[in-house]
Amino acid sequence: MLEYILIDAVILCVLLVIGLPVPLCFAAAVLFLFTVGDFGNATFLVSAGFSQVSSVVLLAIPLYIIAGAIMSQGGIANRLIDLAESIVGRFSGGLGIVVVLATAVFGAISGMASSAVAAIGTTMIPRMVENGYDRGYATSLVSCSSVLALLLPPSASIILYGWVSGTSITAAFLAPIIPAFLLIALFCFWNWVLTRRMPLQQMPALPAREWGQEVARRGRRARAC
Repeated sequence: MLEYILIDAVILCVLLVIGLPVPLCFAAAVLFLFTVGDFGNATFLVSAGFSQVSSVVLLAIPLYIIAGAIMSQGGIANRLIDLAESIVGRFSGGLGIVVVLATAVFGAISGMASSAVAAIGTTMIPRMVENGYDRGYATSLVSCSSVLALLLPPSASIILYGWVSGTSITAAFLAPIIPAFLLIALFCFWNWVLTRRMPLQQMPALPAREWGQEVARRGRRARAC
């Protein structure tokens, strides 16, 4: 029995190393055990697999993907960026803070990190480069900030975790909220630290009244989406 398990582990590692898709690697490992080992009848795999895949919980994932694609093509990301820029864009390293906030909000709406990268990155990276940011730094900031989409509900990864582990989806949604806000604060702080010596172009300051009117105007425009 032990030798079968060791051989199965070797097969799995070899298939992963040669680049075979991960589901096929695990399927091959399971089929090997049921073929050569004394593990009983494998006919239950079809019914068990179908019952798991047909879960209503998994229906949320393709819907989130579709919603993210619609929002990235419909201009919602640009409105969120404009709102965040009106609030913090005039601070030191403001565009970096805009990236963090916009990625967090868009990721929370779409539920997918890839959607946040595609929507925010394509808009913000060229804008950050034009304002004096290093392209590598801008790309890294967008990539790191996209992790927030995995923490802020609704998140497809949290739904998968709750489905596999049997954890309450509501409890799984609530658990990472505080760590997500801590990460947002840390990203903004380190962006301020790292950009102090960059030759950045700052937005001109506005009087408090005009600043409030601009934030309200862009807020209404973002809410309309």
